[in-house]
Amino acid sequence: MQRNRLKSFSTIFILTLFLTFSASALDWSPEVLEEPYNQIQVSEDLPTLQVINLTDSEGNYINQTELEEDEAVLDYYYNASHGEQESMESLFSDKGYYFAQFDVNSTKGGEVLFELFRENEGSEEDEVENDTQIMELGDFNVELVNNSEVDEEIFDPSLPYVAGESDTAWVNVTDRDGNKVEDVDVELYFTNITDTYEAESIDGTGPTSGFEDIYHDGFTLPSQPDSSYIMHLTASKDDEETSYDNPYGSTSLMTETYPRIQGDSEVTNKTGCEDLEEGVECERYGNVNTTFNVTESLAENVNLTLLAETREAGEHEELKQISMNDTTNGSEEEYDEGLNFEKQMEIPNVNTSKYHNELTLRFNATDILGYYTEETVVDYQDNFVNYLGASTASAGAYEVRFEVLTGVEEDPVPPSNLNGTVNVTNPSDETVDYFNLSDMDYGSSLYSKDVSLPFGSEDGEYEVDIDLEDEYSQEYSLTHVFDFESEDQAFSVNNSLRTDINKTGNHTYSLLFDNSGIDLDIVAEKHGDIENFTELDYSGENISIDSQENNRSLDLTFDIDYVDNYEGEIYFEDINTGYNETMDIDIEAPICTDRNEYLCISSGNLNTTLEDLDDNETNAIDVKYLGHKDGEGTELDAGLSGEVDNYATVDPVNVEMNSTHDFEVLTLNYTAPSSPGNFTGSLDLDMNGTTLNIPLNLESEVEPQDKGFEVLDDIELGELIEGDNADSEVEVENTGDIPIDSLTVTSDDYNVEGDSLSLEPGATGDLSIGFTNIETDSGTVSIEASGEDDTTTQSVDVDADLYQNYADLADDLEQRAFDLDSRTSDADLQDEIMDIQMEIPDVQTAFNEEDYDEAETLYNSLEESLDDIENQVDQEESQEAGDGNGGTTGGSTDPDSGEQQGEEQSMRAIIPIVIGLFVFLLVGFVAYTSIIPEKGDPLYSVLGK
Repeated sequence: MQRNRLKSFSTIFILTLFLTFSASALDWSPEVLEEPYNQIQVSEDLPTLQVINLTDSEGNYINQTELEEDEAVLDYYYNASHGEQESMESLFSDKGYYFAQFDVNSTKGGEVLFELFRENEGSEEDEVENDTQIMELGDFNVELVNNSEVDEEIFDPSLPYVAGESDTAWVNVTDRDGNKVEDVDVELYFTNITDTYEAESIDGTGPTSGFEDIYHDGFTLPSQPDSSYIMHLTASKDDEETSYDNPYGSTSLMTETYPRIQGDSEVTNKTGCEDLEEGVECERYGNVNTTFNVTESLAENVNLTLLAETREAGEHEELKQISMNDTTNGSEEEYDEGLNFEKQMEIPNVNTSKYHNELTLRFNATDILGYYTEETVVDYQDNFVNYLGASTASAGAYEVRFEVLTGVEEDPVPPSNLNGTVNVTNPSDETVDYFNLSDMDYGSSLYSKDVSLPFGSEDGEYEVDIDLEDEYSQEYSLTHVFDFESEDQAFSVNNSLRTDINKTGNHTYSLLFDNSGIDLDIVAEKHGDIENFTELDYSGENISIDSQENNRSLDLTFDIDYVDNYEGEIYFEDINTGYNETMDIDIEAPICTDRNEYLCISSGNLNTTLEDLDDNETNAIDVKYLGHKDGEGTELDAGLSGEVDNYATVDPVNVEMNSTHDFEVLTLNYTAPSSPGNFTGSLDLDMNGTTLNIPLNLESEVEPQDKGFEVLDDIELGELIEGDNADSEVEVENTGDIPIDSLTVTSDDYNVEGDSLSLEPGATGDLSIGFTNIETDSGTVSIEASGEDDTTTQSVDVDADLYQNYADLADDLEQRAFDLDSRTSDADLQDEIMDIQMEIPDVQTAFNEEDYDEAETLYNSLEESLDDIENQVDQEESQEAGDGNGGTTGGSTDPDSGEQQGEEQSMRAIIPIVIGLFVFLLVGFVAYTSIIPEKGDPLYSVLGK
């Protein structure tokens, strides 16, 4: 009995456990969310997103992991149980929100079933929990437009976007028939169930948008990065203001947000730049090392841009841009530490007359999601002052000496680009000397001027304050301190002499010895390059100065035979006290790119490259005369030799130079050849029989030129008589790329000559051609065009209506008719001949009236008639010759009788002619006498009185 109870208890316990385990799935239930998370009014054939919440009986989320562990399935069916089974997707990995995305249509209807299913092992029925969403199909279709509809950047929810960014939505609203719907309330909002952002109205329409029937407006994306959001796009219209049954519609899409790019930049000095508290200071052509560390996100590119603000408009313009190098190659493994980009940038030459000296370095990090910018200030320093004067001084002259250089290249700034002042003050801050930059000597980039510090001057620190301004109004300043001490000084003399000498001959300078009040016996020694051409104007070895003399002036002379750079020094020592001073001497010659004994040439690059036929380039050549400073003038001849002589000119070619006119600027101008190639030669400068040859090179990259022309019409000479002369014109167009220098004409068919004609490319002109003794009615004329390098030829067809001289031929017909008439006794033939003779003047009349066709027709007709008569006369004469040689029929055989008969026949033939002529004269006489014209009659001038 106890065993049965134990068995029953075990059975009940196992069954209880089973029922408890089975109930765990049924304890979960899906619940359809309402608005604003889901949209109930949906558009047909457009996507919708429907979200459910899966929780247990206590309201706890059932996430995707728990579903999988319990081997449960969450599906949806559209339309309800008749639809196809589709799996739902989890909206969040740690929450119980799941969504279904599908297109709604009227065929399937508006019902969707969400079902939680689990197979119940050991039971006949599986465990199922479900919920149903009933959607309504609205009359409006609302959807984002695509790129083909508007020429704008289109918001595409399928792409990830940077959180918090602004964008623009372009929306179409149509009814079910595809017609545009106006005055609709269009809204867009985002939700991730946890956060739902306020809907933004998309109501921009009208003519100003350029797309009158498309709704558009700006909106802001959710600010939470790395999140998934549902975007609901809705359209609605007030029921009372529309004829639609259900004036609603919606589209739902999924989108994601990415974090905004952020980063930190760093600029460090390399060369020519200096780190400042708020940026960096750089000279011209200085280099800076830059780094950019991307934080919070990834970046595909980081560009570094140098910007300058214009002085006139205050606008920032780009001077230079470079791409920075990704040292981590975009590796996501280093995402937490950030991506590093590095690049070195050289600061270019900045025109500070156009731009302010404060530049901006802009770092711009970009990827497909957006961009991030950060800026650093660069203080641009165009020039700097380099002080070269001594740091100590004694009584006498102190030389203020400095140079002004450009950037890290340290090229001298020309004096024409600078102005400023120099102020020298003593330890009591009193001005010792004050002068302008223009008052200083300038040579070989150095500005210098002596400042007098006599005996008794205050000992201590003196300051040299230099304040300069360049051509761009940029200011530069420098302060130099030197120590002055006058004790135990027996004398003072110029500490240095620096001078430019550009002529041969004697050059004299004054030295001033300042005496401290004792007798001086000074010895001088010369050292260095200057030894052999330097003289002091004293006799003997020593310079004697009495104690009563405050100072002594001496002439220092350099006798220069060849202009060059020379250095040296003169050592002065007072024998009595042992006090000494050294005077440094620097003699500077002009800087020359080419030179000889007489000439110094300063020029830039005289070689050039020309790319287009219309290009030209001009180079300035400074010529300095190095001859004797007191010499007479001499001629400078300039010329070109070699291939460049065809494509370059130099001006002037002859000029007189002397000690006063010792500088000349020559201009070398290149023009482009008509074909590519390398053309060499030299600029030849001749003076005093000595020639300085400066090599030149012209590189032509001009495309080969088309040399061609076209004759625009044929030559029609018109109606002409054989042997006539004629003139004609043809229009010629230069269809090539180079000028035509001349046109000439020749012909194998005609005697021709033509005028000369030149044509620029694209131009047209009329070419006159003369024809003499024309003998043929058709042929050709060749026209040859000559250009810079070669020639080309075109053929022109010539056509003439050529006629014979029918006036002369008519005379031939008359003579032929007369000859035929004399050969025949046949009255009929003679009548025909007479008729022809009467028509022959018509040929001459038509010809004289230039009716050549008529003259030719009459002539041919009369000639043909005469040919026929001539055949008959020939037959007649042949027959008579046969009868005279023994014919047996008719006539007498007596020779005398035959001769008499022939004569009688001849007389009978003449009688009708005589009678006819008589009658013709008689009729003419009667007619004339009967119509004698009087003055005023038309015939009076023809027939006379």
